[in-house]
Amino acid sequence: MAIQFNFRASNVTSSLPAADNIVLCTNELTNAVGSTTFASGPSEQPISDAENRVTFSVTGVATPTCDVLMTLRTRHRFQFRPTENGRLTASTFFTPSFVFSLACAGEAGIFNFFDKAGPITINVFVRMSVRVTAQNGAIVLNSNGANRNIFSRLLTGQSFPVSQSGGFAPELMDVIETRSFATEVRPSDQVRLDARYVVQALAIDTSTFTIDADGGLGLNVPMAVIRVDP
Repeated sequence: MAIQFNFRASNVTSSLPAADNIVLCTNELTNAVGSTTFASGPSEQPISDAENRVTFSVTGVATPTCDVLMTLRTRHRFQFRPTENGRLTASTFFTPSFVFSLACAGEAGIFNFFDKAGPITINVFVRMSVRVTAQNGAIVLNSNGANRNIFSRLLTGQSFPVSQSGGFAPELMDVIETRSFATEVRPSDQVRLDARYVVQALAIDTSTFTIDADGGLGLNVPMAVIRVDP
């Protein structure tokens, strides 16, 4: 059995896909337009041992007629060359660190029981994809994996203003993606692990979210590991 550690990603990228970052208004004539504003980032920070991260700070504001969806995607790529022949097990470790706040305005008037602000949600997903390429360029293994929700918050409005705030900073061993494969790898193969975050926030009807992942490690993947068993 051989175990290999990699504390430095070969590259880190982030994106804000247009289809998943929208302001949807039900009244085109309104002057109260919703918005998503990044106070900083998203920024790929310099790669160093156990720091392969993206930082950002964002605020989304929904109005009575405009809802806001924000989606940030990151990819943290790690490369390996197996030292032995055998079956592959791959692992990536996730250590996000951020603070958040959610707020829903109160609704006034005789219809406030039916017309409440929100809801507003924040979700964070992680995923690991694994690709093995042979020396001749043939794809030996290509496994995309699936998103796993590691953080979720929901706030629904009342007839009076409500808010919620907090933070999320799991320890090194708390959030791990691990998969084992029947595929046999060889020292001539290249093994690529892509660790991915998806951060998504949705604000509806007079509500606001803020996510600040700029003061600490942000969206970090400190290491990736492969194990090869005979």
